[in-house]
Amino acid sequence: MREAELNRQRVVFTPQEAAHLPQDRPYAAYICHYDWAEGEHATLMHCHERLAEVLLILKGSGRYTVDLRRYEVAAGDVVLCSGGALHDEFPQADQPYQTLCVAIGNLALADLPPYSLLSPDRCPLFHQPEQFADLKELFCLMDRYAAEREPGFQELCQHLMLASLELVRRMAAGRKEDLVTREDSTFGRVARYIDRHYAEDLSIEQLARQFYLSPYHLSHIFR
Repeated sequence: MREAELNRQRVVFTPQEAAHLPQDRPYAAYICHYDWAEGEHATLMHCHERLAEVLLILKGSGRYTVDLRRYEVAAGDVVLCSGGALHDEFPQADQPYQTLCVAIGNLALADLPPYSLLSPDRCPLFHQPEQFADLKELFCLMDRYAAEREPGFQELCQHLMLASLELVRRMAAGRKEDLVTREDSTFGRVARYIDRHYAEDLSIEQLARQFYLSPYHLSHIFR
């Protein structure tokens, strides 16, 4: 499916329809595609109390905040937002920025809080190209069926969503870096930024301004 065919939002189950679904089974609420190619945009800090979200960064780069931790994101990244988690995003202004997101309701995974994709002490940002490619393919199929709205499209979307959840589970289980403290989060964000901008003339002062840190604190983290 061509990315140009993706739309802003496709509803799979309306809130009224979801009220009649079994409460112990997850469902695909909607899939949305954002194309912010006309300069810098930013979302307001918000949360969805009963919906978890799996977000794919298709193009561009920017910053994504989850529960007051800010992460550098770029094409190929996956961000997991549990229900009730505060989050927002700030795309980089000088390049096209596209995201593709599926919202999941009634999520209850073993050993996790309700509406959660990860435990609160784990980093919500992943860069695993194999799972990203598979998730993108599943999401695009969901979007197509939700756009066509042929009889049975909701069931098809449900199966695709469950397959996506299994990929997310494998993605989370396969990552080596696990627990995230405040210092780990800052270190990881700065390290990813340096890795992606290594060809530029970077300085401690510039990096400190970029991440709202003091040069002394940044030097201490990377001592």
